[in-house]
Amino acid sequence: MNAQFNRLLNEDPPEEEQTTLLDRLTTPLKAPPQVAAMQPTPPQVAAMQPTPPQMAAMQPTPPQVPAMQPTPPQMAAMQPTPPQMAAMQPTPPQMAAMQPTPPQVAAMQPTPPQVPAMQPTPPQMAAMQPTPPQVAAMQPTPPQVAAMQPTPPQVPAMQPTPPQMAAMQPTPPQVAAMQPTPPQMAAMQPTPPQMAAMQPTPPQMAAMQPTPPQMAAMQPTPPQMAAMQPTPPQMAAMQPTPPQVAAMQPTPPQVAAMQPTPPQMAAMQPTPPQVPAMQPTPPQMAAMQPTPPQMAAMQPTPPQVPAMQPTPPQVPAMQPTPPQMAAMQPTPPQMAAMQPTPPQVPAMQPTPPQVAAMQPTPPQMAAMQPTPPQMAAMQPTPPQMAAMQPTPPQVPAMQPTPPQVAAMQPTPTQSQCKYTPAIMIFMLVVRCSTPEELTELKNSLGDWICDCGVPNIFTASMSDLPTIYGQLVTHFIYHRVASIIQQFTSGLNSCGRLWEVVLNNWKAFLPLFTNTRGALTRNEVRDLFDIVWSSPGSNRRDLEEETIFLWECWLMSIQEEDVGISFEDVLVFVTAADSVPPLGFQQKCKVEFYDQEEPTRRIPYASTCALTLYLPRGAKGSLVQLHCTVASVVFVTLLLELQHWG
Repeated sequence: MNAQFNRLLNEDPPEEEQTTLLDRLTTPLKAPPQVAAMQPTPPQVAAMQPTPPQMAAMQPTPPQVPAMQPTPPQMAAMQPTPPQMAAMQPTPPQMAAMQPTPPQVAAMQPTPPQVPAMQPTPPQMAAMQPTPPQVAAMQPTPPQVAAMQPTPPQVPAMQPTPPQMAAMQPTPPQVAAMQPTPPQMAAMQPTPPQMAAMQPTPPQMAAMQPTPPQMAAMQPTPPQMAAMQPTPPQMAAMQPTPPQVAAMQPTPPQVAAMQPTPPQMAAMQPTPPQVPAMQPTPPQMAAMQPTPPQMAAMQPTPPQVPAMQPTPPQVPAMQPTPPQMAAMQPTPPQMAAMQPTPPQVPAMQPTPPQVAAMQPTPPQMAAMQPTPPQMAAMQPTPPQMAAMQPTPPQVPAMQPTPPQVAAMQPTPTQSQCKYTPAIMIFMLVVRCSTPEELTELKNSLGDWICDCGVPNIFTASMSDLPTIYGQLVTHFIYHRVASIIQQFTSGLNSCGRLWEVVLNNWKAFLPLFTNTRGALTRNEVRDLFDIVWSSPGSNRRDLEEETIFLWECWLMSIQEEDVGISFEDVLVFVTAADSVPPLGFQQKCKVEFYDQEEPTRRIPYASTCALTLYLPRGAKGSLVQLHCTVASVVFVTLLLELQHWG
């Protein structure tokens, strides 16, 4: 045998002879037939499993649990020191040597015929699922759950100290060495046949879905849910302290080292042939959708819903405290370190080929569109449409009742107060001269006057009307806007006590807060407009100068009060404002021209949005047309105001 072994090691015989020698050498080592008989049968294996009472007896009792827990000094002694931590870290050559080569990676991948054989069959899947009694027996009891929770003194001892946290963080060279190279990344990507072989078939997907009884058995009971909730002291003890939070944050060099380089980013992106293989097929998509019984089984039952909600005492304990909130916020240096640098920004952007590869192709777009049968299946059927329609008994219940309709209608007082101006109410109070008119005033406007701060309106007599009138005027001038003025002044004072500056220098701020402008003059109106002329020397320019001459004459007639129109009326016609704003308009008003199209005669018009006045170019009678147009606008405005006042 030694000679055969030496020949196998030293002489490198042919492959057939190597096989023969290996068989001869391993024949004495083969197990005799009695070994198979010594294997326990399935009933013997089940008999060797401990029963639930034996499992419970093997569990330590609550008094034994604290004694089995290591003390804080023992915990600290079991923690490796920083030099030990550094010595346990593999060096970059060791890391590179531990990485499998591309041929080894390819050899470790199962071939397509091997993949189906490695998948468990549906009977095997069903046999591997625990039965409901086994699931219930595997759930820890409330005393066991409470005994497994660490006590408040044990929690701080289990937390690593800041030096330990810093020692456990890998250094930048280690982080870079742990990153796979682009060839390794490409070798680790499965090929399209491997991707397709790794996808479970529809029968396997259906066999992996738990049945409704299994789903119900896997749901914890309300007592188990309540026992699994940590108590407020445990919640507070599990929160990391500010020094621990700061120690857990990576430093800027570590953050930069953890960012993948542009070649690594490109290597991690799937290639165009791999993208279609990674998409699940329509049968797989349909098999992954849970069935209606499974959806119903996954929904918690009504008794389980209250048990899953935290109790009122637990809600405040789950909220982080203000110091914890402040400690969780990143500091400005951390924020700056998390921002990508200018060189990193272009590398993070996908290249044009990647953008084009991410776009779905026309066949994929067509495949994503629902087919006519799918469109028809998504349309509700006539029975479903009929079921969505309210039944005759439901229709009256959806209609508002007469009391609800009456409650939605505004009362006469509300309608009158909504549309009646205050001046009209003041006039009604002043003109009230008989007890009958006073009674009608109380009935129609008593509630509204009472809401204005005059509660004695219902007991008032004729001699109280002057006092009521003064109270109404005071309410509208002062009390009605007091809260608005208070909010306005408080807002100004929040900006460096600006309102106090206004009060101390009220004369300087008078033009800003009040309308100190007098009546508009001809020169002010002329300065508001810019004239859009045509090219000098053209025929259009001559006609435009003729129109502007008539415009100047009309402005002179307004100034001399030869016409019944003011400059404010002209400003309203062009800008819709009766005065110039304190800071002026956002742009200067313009005068533009248009040509008349015979036989029609278009009158002058304006665009209040563009602040533009349009005049006919060289048309005779422009002065009369503009005067009539502005006069018509003034007349319509007066009619609208009269209609508004009553």
